[in-house]
Amino acid sequence: MKSTFLIILFFFSNFLFSQTLEELNKIKDSLNNKIREIEKKANKDIDQIQVHLDSIDTKIGFVNQKINSIESIVSKKGSVYMNPNKFSAEIAKTKYRDKIHIISYDATSAYYRVIYNDKIGYVPYKSVKQNKTLFEMRKYSKQYNNTYKSNFKKSSSKRYIRGPRGGCYYINSNGNKTYVSRSLCN
Repeated sequence: MKSTFLIILFFFSNFLFSQTLEELNKIKDSLNNKIREIEKKANKDIDQIQVHLDSIDTKIGFVNQKINSIESIVSKKGSVYMNPNKFSAEIAKTKYRDKIHIISYDATSAYYRVIYNDKIGYVPYKSVKQNKTLFEMRKYSKQYNNTYKSNFKKSSSKRYIRGPRGGCYYINSNGNKTYVSRSLCN
């Protein structure tokens, strides 16, 4: 009798336990599906927020450039170009005496990088009313550009050689050794 009761109890408990296990697995699957749905929605929301953050970062950069710019006025009507040359695509037309914000000066092309009507582009320096600050900007930019070019030419025209006793020299135009500071060979 005990054995029959144990066998019935064993089958009955297995039946109850297996039903509970199936129910638990269904509940688990249902919860996992809900998690996936929430993750999909959350990822879409996160993507939208990231796009918005990127847009705000761009606007912050633009405002910072405008804050750090030099305000001037247009001295004659002309154009704002995409690149620093008159053959570039035209972004906007300028009018005489309009406000313009100067960001930087490109000495190689003689164009200012500007903000005009919330657009960034380039205008010839002659189309902007000059002041002392703009003059200094152009002067510094030209000096920097010329220094860079002359340093580049100097370093590229001489090949420094370290001698057997550690001295540093180069061969001059007469074919002779000209000794220089040892630091130039490092």
